[in-house]
Amino acid sequence: MVLVDDDDDVGVEYALIIFHFLIQNHISTIDVVAPCSIIAAVGDGMHLTTGVAGRFFSALGDAKINVLAISQGSSERNISAVVLESESTRALRAIHAAFRLSHTNVRVGVVGMSEVGESLLKLLGAQRQKLKTAFEIDLQVCAILKDGDTSDIVVLKNQLGGVEADSITAAEYNDLVVGTGTGMGASLLLGAPLTAAADGTAALSVTFDEKSKSSEQISAKVVQGGLENLATHVFSEDNAHSIIFDCTGDVSVGEKHADWLTMGIHIVTANNTALSGSKIVRDAIKKAEHSSRKVHYLREVAVGGGLPIVRTLRDLHSSGDHIRRIDGILSVSMSYIMHRIAPPPGVHECSAYDEKSTMGAYRDDKSMSPAANQRAACSFSQAVKEATGLGLMEEDPLKDLDNEYTARCLMVLARELGMDEDYDVSKIQAQSDSLADGGKRTYSEMEAELSARMKSRVEAAAAKGCVPRHVFSVDVKRKVISINIVDVPFNHIFATTAPSCECVRFFTERHKTYPLIVQGPSAGADSTASALLAEVLNMMKHKVGTKSGIISRSASSSFLE
Repeated sequence: MVLVDDDDDVGVEYALIIFHFLIQNHISTIDVVAPCSIIAAVGDGMHLTTGVAGRFFSALGDAKINVLAISQGSSERNISAVVLESESTRALRAIHAAFRLSHTNVRVGVVGMSEVGESLLKLLGAQRQKLKTAFEIDLQVCAILKDGDTSDIVVLKNQLGGVEADSITAAEYNDLVVGTGTGMGASLLLGAPLTAAADGTAALSVTFDEKSKSSEQISAKVVQGGLENLATHVFSEDNAHSIIFDCTGDVSVGEKHADWLTMGIHIVTANNTALSGSKIVRDAIKKAEHSSRKVHYLREVAVGGGLPIVRTLRDLHSSGDHIRRIDGILSVSMSYIMHRIAPPPGVHECSAYDEKSTMGAYRDDKSMSPAANQRAACSFSQAVKEATGLGLMEEDPLKDLDNEYTARCLMVLARELGMDEDYDVSKIQAQSDSLADGGKRTYSEMEAELSARMKSRVEAAAAKGCVPRHVFSVDVKRKVISINIVDVPFNHIFATTAPSCECVRFFTERHKTYPLIVQGPSAGADSTASALLAEVLNMMKHKVGTKSGIISRSASSSFLE
């Protein structure tokens, strides 16, 4: 390889003549690659330290840098690599981060400013400095899109990275959106309270705290572009890692996942419409994932929110176990409804014991339901109203009652089990118990009938010591996926699973009699946002490593300083 300056025509000509005489036409062509840069790691202790070269070139590989040439000095005090000049900034930053000479700058985009997106943006701002200290990772929020249909993107004014890199905060986002009149309006205000207007309608109450900034101080601006151009404001050739958080449930956003992966952007998604969508979309994602091992499609939250369901499945496979069956409760709305219409006996006693024995760590939060008496069963109609009011169900309950959400979650699991080729959402729905009637009637038209039907079902189950529960099952051996309302004994784990919680059991070669169980709350914007951030940290710690964080203690808990 001959290294020459891009404008050095004489050098190029000289190199060609020398090669012509040296090789005597034994090779057919000579290619000149220009402009290039030399990146070097230099240190007196290098020849006594193992792993320097591995860390050096692993950092370049993780940053998707193609190394053109390698050299090491005879004194073993330096390692040099030739890279394209266009990739030199990204290469330098990656190596600096690998040897802890600087933090790793990660460019972040967020699409979906619902409750989950709002909570995530606040969490990223609150944890940014702590993550710099504990992980040496700087998560820099560079672009925010309200949803897949919005044309306005909130982006950083200053796109430069570095030690003092800007990042869009929740407070700046509020100030900018409310103050610009861009058409997004006050509906984007994070946490804006509803107040009663004079005419009795609800209106957004917009207030600014003392920390609100003027337009000159705000580090972001609004640009046009929408979903098609979001990635261009997130991806940068100078940064090794770019991430987009999908906090929506929009099909249009899910269809962009494959394109973003192809660009080299990691996807962290709570949106399961892509992996449960058309075969074309699913195959495009699979192809994009396999085209480069340097890009990641993190889908844990798309199945169980904050519960490690996909990770548990993968760990079982990786450790050599054979999964035979997976079953459980995945729909938080149906979990809530079934628990309210048929609560198992002894629930209050268990709550009282936990509240006493944990010395205040456990709190039996009755505010989870507006019902006056949690121990008493209510009607199906009342349970649906409560679930809708708590945000556990769609405004149209039929979207939950027809098993669509659970079927989409199961399609993600089917992908992990190699069963997705034979299934789609409609097929799972077709061979499952549904409380809807295929869209022939609205929920209001069916409400009385459903309440009566479920009342009879609860009474019949109680007569045999059971309660009805909404349970999915994946039979790997028979390749059957279904969702059914089944009667389970009062003391069964499905019966005692708390309202709005999920429970998933893994029956494997090693876990036959006693299945491996993952159980816990899945609903809640804060827990979902935390799970999305945890996905990123689990990915990044394998790329840049971590150093010991400072764990602080308060009077009642421990936390990362």
